[in-house]
Amino acid sequence: MAAALAIAAGTVGMTATTAAADPAAPNAAQLCKMSNNADGYLGSHGGCVSSVASIGMDALMEGAFPTRAAAIANCKGIEEMVGGFPYYFYGREGDSRYLATNYASCVGILYQLHTGQLQPGPA
Repeated sequence: MAAALAIAAGTVGMTATTAAADPAAPNAAQLCKMSNNADGYLGSHGGCVSSVASIGMDALMEGAFPTRAAAIANCKGIEEMVGGFPYYFYGREGDSRYLATNYASCVGILYQLHTGQLQPGPA
């Protein structure tokens, strides 16, 4: 995600700091539109805008977890892709730590994966 945000900032000729400090720089909504919601890493347009506006470009580029709106958008995309709840992340059937039964559990798993509390990938 950090790379996608850095590329998005770079395409408009700004650094992460410039994006926040320069009034001529694109706002969060414009930046998300130009970056295709950070190449999909921030879920939906709303998820991207809320993450960039509330967490900040610098923090996201350093690996901060996006907003709940972005995480829920990602969960909705996964749900559509796999056909609904329940599902196991990475096909880890039988390991309840990877079992998403609703949006709340999906967001919790994403957070644990993002922060290193759970390991990504198949067992």
